Amino acid sequence: MPILYSSGLSNLEISILESNYSISFPHDYKLFLTTYNGYRISSPDYCDLPYNNVDDGFIAFDVLFGSKILNEHFCLEHINNEFLDEISHINDTFLIGEDPSGNFYILITQGDQQGVYYWDRTGLHINDEKKEHVYQGINNYSSIYKTHDSFTDFFEEITLTIGDKEKILSLSL
Repeated sequence: MPILYSSGLSNLEISILESNYSISFPHDYKLFLTTYNGYRISSPDYCDLPYNNVDDGFIAFDVLFGSKILNEHFCLEHINNEFLDEISHINDTFLIGEDPSGNFYILITQGDQQGVYYWDRTGLHINDEKKEHVYQGINNYSSIYKTHDSFTDFFEEITLTIGDKEKILSLSL
């Protein structure tokens, strides 16, 4: 599976991003941004990550957003400006990625709930018998599931699932 990523951000660019969203990123997410600044599966255009808290046992993954990406669908700023207010009831959150169906991956950066979450924003898993979500969305079909305790655990799961790291391409998202 070829992977696309952009040039990494500087520490100053990350600090500005944190300041603009009044958030403090964990060290592992900052390291990701300085190394990759986005990460997208290009062919096929997604993969399935194992996840036992939904009926079919997996959730899809397509992209980790990058900062100042020209394609607004993969741009941290655009996505967070557009959708972050929908989960304003959860503190210290930032939208970091997406599946191919418009469901987001959330990074909660502080406190006991710190980690990576899958926001089933479109109600993809609404009829699942397993409804082991942590947060309810603002509507009656949206659920938020914790997937990993840290960004490192999440990113390792992605890289293990996609396999061959030699297929990573340094191209624009």
